[in-house]
Parts: sequence; structure tokens; C-alpha cells
Amino acid sequence: MISFFYKQFNKTFDPVSGKKHNDNYNKIKRLFYKYLLNLIAPIFFKLKENNKVNNKFKEKYGEIDFIVSLTSFPLRIDKLWIVIESILNQNIPPSQIYLWLAKDQFPTDESIPDRLKKLTDRGLRIRMCDEDLKSHKKYYYAMQEFPNKVIITLDDDIIYSPDTLQFLLDKYLENPDCVCANRCCIIDKNASYNDWETINSKPLKSNKLLPTGCGGVLYPPNSLYKDVLKKEIFIETCFYGDDLWLNSMAYLNGTNVLYTGYDKRLISILYRENYDLHSLNVGENSRNDKQISAIRMYYKKKLGVDPFDRE
Repeated sequence: MISFFYKQFNKTFDPVSGKKHNDNYNKIKRLFYKYLLNLIAPIFFKLKENNKVNNKFKEKYGEIDFIVSLTSFPLRIDKLWIVIESILNQNIPPSQIYLWLAKDQFPTDESIPDRLKKLTDRGLRIRMCDEDLKSHKKYYYAMQEFPNKVIITLDDDIIYSPDTLQFLLDKYLENPDCVCANRCCIIDKNASYNDWETINSKPLKSNKLLPTGCGGVLYPPNSLYKDVLKKEIFIETCFYGDDLWLNSMAYLNGTNVLYTGYDKRLISILYRENYDLHSLNVGENSRNDKQISAIRMYYKKKLGVDPFDRE
């Protein structure tokens, strides 16, 4: 069912450039399928509780020791169960999903919705964190606790297509030394982050790619530079830019990024109150540009290396 909506939704985008068709017909069609999926998905998931792996997938992917890791905050927590269900209903569902929540944002058990807590019977692990590391929570505690596992990070506001994890795992099997991502842009040190081009092509391996976390990113063990868990550095340089930090750590470690060729535009959850970190980071006077500059300055001084000079 989710696949059908993704197919119809993506017909409103140009298949070559990935850009929106902006005629009125396609605008209406795009909104229609987005709103309809947001309406139907909760009903669908309540009726269908299945996260069993098909035997044909077990044979191919069964040996990969991977977990999914994500974080959230109060404005999104009520609908997070829909996102988790879309992960549990993947073609290759994870055996465990780790959700990292800040204790100061969720001080009591009652502050976590019952619908979310029920999913702990199917592989969801809710972990409370003493410190709120913002979006960095999605990877920080997982990498700290599971250094030898493959970790896939996802966002808390996307209804994921059933093949999301499959694309990542397929490319990981072919390229076990690469960070694999379903959505990437091309780094241009001479341009503003807002002008970096999102790629929509066949699979591509390069050190010039920046994964954007909403599509899903797979991190093999030992793929990131040793500073990755030094929170004092990322708090100082890019507290609101986990994608920028993780990509810098891959580059400094000599790890390439592999774009999987996943060409679907994503369908997000609709909220009454919308908090969009992406809009805050890429808006006027882009915060991402400031964070990139801070990372560059720090590592030029520390290592004599510019993490965003990808010539």
C-alpha cells in the first residue's frame, strides 16, 4: 500500500532531474497523495502488524548485523509511531530500532505515547538520554553503545517506502567500506549550502557527496574519524548539523560516500505545528553555511585539513 502512494506521488516529479512538476495538476496531485497517505497510513498500520522477514531476504541479508537508530522531540512524538511502523514494515525490517529521547523533554513515562510504547514488543527500544544532543542523538548513543554494528539512521518525520532499507543494504553488501545513503547532494566549497545540487542519478561513489539524513544513511563500523563522539567539538561547531558533522568524519577517515540510486521523493508526516530543522538550517543567512565554516576552521587549525575541500 505504501509503495502505491510513493509511485503515484513520484509521478509528480521529473524522473531525470528529480524536480517538481509545478503545473497546477501536479501540485494538486502531489498534495492529494501526501494528505491521503497521512490519513490512511495510521489505519493501515493498525490493521497490519507484521515485521517478519521473507525467507528470500533472510538468505541475502540475514548475516548483516544492523540496527536502526533515530531520535525525536515532543512536537513530533504523537505521530512517531507511524514512522516506526513504516520501518517495521520494511522489506528487510530491523530486529531492533533504537529511539533516543532526552530526559528533560520526556521527564515521565506518561510523556511517551502508549501507541509508541506498544511497539517495544516488536523491536522498538526506547532509551532515555541524560543530555539533549539535539539531532546528534540519532547516532551518538548508538555508535557509543554498538561500535561493531552497522547503524542506519533515519528521521522522525517520514513515512518510509518499504524498500528504503533494502537499497542501503544492497549497496552495503557491494561496498562494505562505504557510507551508503539514499539521498545526497554534491559538495561545492565555493557555493552556499543552499546551492548544492541534490543528485538524482544512477549509483555514485565519491568523497564529494554529502548524505542528507532524511532518506536514510548506513554507517559501517569504523567508517568515521575518531573525533565522531567528541561532543564538545560538534556542540561548538555544528550543534544543529549532524549531517555535516558525520560527513566530515567520513571524509577525515578516508571513507567514501555511496549514493544508492534511490530516486524516490519522500513523503513526510503532516503536523499541526511544524518544526522543520532543514528550513532553519538552509533558510536566509543559512545556518549550515556558518556550521560548515566552523568545522573547516576547526580542522584546518587542528589537522591542517579542510574537511569540505573536496577537489
